[in-house]
Amino acid sequence: TKNLSSIIDGMPICMDDRRHKEDFKRLAMQRLSLSDDFGGCQEALDAAISRQYEVQCFREEYMAQTAANHQMMAARNNKNDGGRWIVILAGEGHVRGRNGLPFRALRRFSSATSSNTSTTTTSSSTPPPS
Repeated sequence: TKNLSSIIDGMPICMDDRRHKEDFKRLAMQRLSLSDDFGGCQEALDAAISRQYEVQCFREEYMAQTAANHQMMAARNNKNDGGRWIVILAGEGHVRGRNGLPFRALRRFSSATSSNTSTTTTSSSTPPPS
């Protein structure tokens, strides 16, 4: 089956967080009705929840990458005027239990800063070309 496990700015879309996925499924089951929404077809309900989870993860990764890009730009500009603060308006399902968006933004920002640090370290220790 095709899914959204693609890449946003060089990082895969993470859909492996079991706790995040279980929480999403539990909330989806409260919203959806097997008999009313899916005519009693459990397979259709499971497929719909799975697809909605993929979309949720994609949205969270996209928002997280946008936040990481903002933070990296602020860090590059060396703003000491509070420029590294960011406010994100997101629904409860994207931030519940610090799963989702907060975890994804931290992962992406940490990855970006560690790759910039290793690149800077490597380039500064390498002698200039003659």
